[in-house]
Amino acid sequence: RIFGVEPHERPADLAEWNKHWQALIDPDDRPRVLAAVHAALAGGPRYDVEFHITRKNGEVRVIHSQGDVIRDASGRAIRMFGTQQDITQLRQAEKDLRASETRFRALVDHATDGFFLHADDSTVIDVNQQACRSLGYSREELIGMHPRKFDAGLDRPSLARITERIGKGEAVTFETLHRRKDGSVFPVEVRVRQFQHGERRLHASLVRDISERRRVEAELRARQELLDL
Repeated sequence: RIFGVEPHERPADLAEWNKHWQALIDPDDRPRVLAAVHAALAGGPRYDVEFHITRKNGEVRVIHSQGDVIRDASGRAIRMFGTQQDITQLRQAEKDLRASETRFRALVDHATDGFFLHADDSTVIDVNQQACRSLGYSREELIGMHPRKFDAGLDRPSLARITERIGKGEAVTFETLHRRKDGSVFPVEVRVRQFQHGERRLHASLVRDISERRRVEAELRARQELLDL
């Protein structure tokens, strides 16, 4: 009951049913749907279209309709058959997912820590605005970059050990130095954790600039040294 019509309520005459069907289609979608039907009948592309309908109870649904044309030996269209599928829930789920992704992106981009999303080989596949600001690279420049390019505090063996721990499912926190695009370095605290996304293993890292923390620690040490004299 995609159209909300019981079999006994359907018009018996094909022309009448076609008129009834067209009336159900949202007026904004109707020209596009009819154009797709006529194009298929005229030998154009296969009929495959989405549109909105309003059911008898006023409910609006999204329909995916597709069909094929049967022709006689001369090529004249003699019949058209196909399917109509209610995809309202699918489209709503996609809409909700896009809204969720938009909210997540807004949250991540307003975070005060740098956010890095890495592929299984540690290559960067996404970053937030703070990560770009802290390193001086654009998002496009950072995507595809390996951490070795901007990590100035870890040698290859250390990075390999951290990667191994991440691969075992550990949440790893460590301090290192990051190198900006202009060559200057600054201390950071990095927190990394792996997660499964579909069939892919990814890991996300939050990077905090700890320059102020290091400055305060240095001042405290200097004062302590004065007191110890």
